[in-house]
Amino acid sequence: MSSQEHDRTVLAAYNEMATTYAEKWCTEQVLRDELEYVEELVRLTDASEDRIIDVGCGPAVYYPLAQALRLDFVGIDFSAPMLHAGKALFPSCRLIRGDARCLPVSSGHFKMAIAMNSLSHLDDSDYAKALSEVRRVLLDGGAFFLSDQLGHGMKIEEYPLLPKHRIPVFARGIDTHKKFLAGANFDVIRTRVRRFMPGEIPHDKAMFWSIAGPR
Repeated sequence: MSSQEHDRTVLAAYNEMATTYAEKWCTEQVLRDELEYVEELVRLTDASEDRIIDVGCGPAVYYPLAQALRLDFVGIDFSAPMLHAGKALFPSCRLIRGDARCLPVSSGHFKMAIAMNSLSHLDDSDYAKALSEVRRVLLDGGAFFLSDQLGHGMKIEEYPLLPKHRIPVFARGIDTHKKFLAGANFDVIRTRVRRFMPGEIPHDKAMFWSIAGPR
């Protein structure tokens, strides 16, 4: 599969599942379960009421969470239907269509960033680009929360929310994720693993809280 075919396949899947995705994940239960992830970023940076970017935000799942923590939220996603679903739910949310490998925002503009299982379809080269882009848009000392697939290698997976639609998924081990984060000038502070939930791609999730090193 060429790079262009890969991108089209992934985009078509997320475009098609946008409504179902929003119904599944834009819930109070998800926010209660995952509030601690972003609370930890705030503690790491003492950045209450500061700016946060969600890379691969989908239908702005974490916008209410950012509101609860009084954070200035910007969401980036490459799927227009996902962003439309987010706007329908949260009209005041700032959402921008863009690619994680070339984020359409200024350098050093944010104090915090999150990427919640949104970089899972990127091969090693593009994964490195996306992490470098996250570092670019963060201030020195900014905090980044990354959650991604735990495992080894690329598989063509059936997405549970979109039966019979198969997409490429890249899973990496803890040490491999750390190597990529270090290569993008992030210092990993804390690591955790959680089991995948019904409706998620069936890999356990590796989670990393890290600090952006000096430029």
